[in-house]
Amino acid sequence: MSKHLLALFSLSLLSFPTHAHLLKVFAYGAGERIEGSVYFAGGEPVSGAAISLFDAAGTSLAADTLSDTEGNFSLIRPSTSAHRVQASTGDGHVAQWQLASASPAPDRTVSQPAGRAGESAPNELERRVERAVARQIGPLRLELQQQASRARLSDLLGGLGTLLGIAGALLWWRSRQPR
Repeated sequence: MSKHLLALFSLSLLSFPTHAHLLKVFAYGAGERIEGSVYFAGGEPVSGAAISLFDAAGTSLAADTLSDTEGNFSLIRPSTSAHRVQASTGDGHVAQWQLASASPAPDRTVSQPAGRAGESAPNELERRVERAVARQIGPLRLELQQQASRARLSDLLGGLGTLLGIAGALLWWRSRQPR
């Protein structure tokens, strides 16, 4: 009986899901565009992944594209509202990224030369600066996201420690059994 219980317990340890091909997608707003990349856990880029864009209600927007050879993609952002970016490899791997709504430029009167005074329009310089900052920060955010998804040495040592602890507990339990 104890051999069957031990075999069943050992098999249950092997049934946890693995993340060897865990698909990840990362996206950020860069002005009127949504840019991002698709990669597997560990950082390997995914070429040719289908990228779809959905609004907050889950309605598919006609902005589908494919990732390039380096896993990067770019879509036109139809509005400043929240969006969901979905990547699919076609073989069952699907990943999603929630993109928060972008804050529109504040509505204010800009002092301009005669003939254009009093117009309420976003400042072109501000828009250019926002786009430039988004292009610079986007890759850094992607790198942080990829680092968070990689297995670290502490993760591996923690897993080995857990297995050794379980093995020790089973050996102790077995030594306490009457012979």
